[in-house]
Amino acid sequence: MPDSSPVQVITVTTEEDYQKCLKIRKVVFIDEQDLPEHMERDAHEFHSTHFLAKINGNDVGTGRMRMLGSLMKFERIATTEEARGKGVGQALIEEMQRVAHRRFPAYLPYMHAQFHAVAFYEKLGWVPVGEIFVELNTEHIIMIHLPPTSESIKSMSCYEDKSIPKPIYKYLHSLTN
Repeated sequence: MPDSSPVQVITVTTEEDYQKCLKIRKVVFIDEQDLPEHMERDAHEFHSTHFLAKINGNDVGTGRMRMLGSLMKFERIATTEEARGKGVGQALIEEMQRVAHRRFPAYLPYMHAQFHAVAFYEKLGWVPVGEIFVELNTEHIIMIHLPPTSESIKSMSCYEDKSIPKPIYKYLHSLTN
């Protein structure tokens, strides 16, 4: 049965779609949030998996994920102003989670979430851990997306990895001890 959702999320496989992602990121992070342009793109662009969200063929959201040690980092998540409140962010995160779980089931999804978006991510099952910190002049907090059981947590590649951020390590072990 075809998806009845007006939001379509694709995994980016072409340069053309990657450029569409960069255009959205420029509008949201540089134009709206005043992030310095030289900091928006980084050395992780080409070993990340990028996603592009569309409504009725219009490019309205993007995000990327990449392996970082024993974690799967979700980042550069952005929705255009006119598409906010229309399910784009939810569709984008859910597709990123689905792909991460399918391709990298042993890697715990995590992110540095902008603090103003914590409630949105919590509705999608993400959990804030640790303290608020400032990154690029914006308050952030680490958030993780937990597997369903404590046995699943123990099987994650990061469970015994003491090099992961301390708040994640402490939180995972507090759930399983």
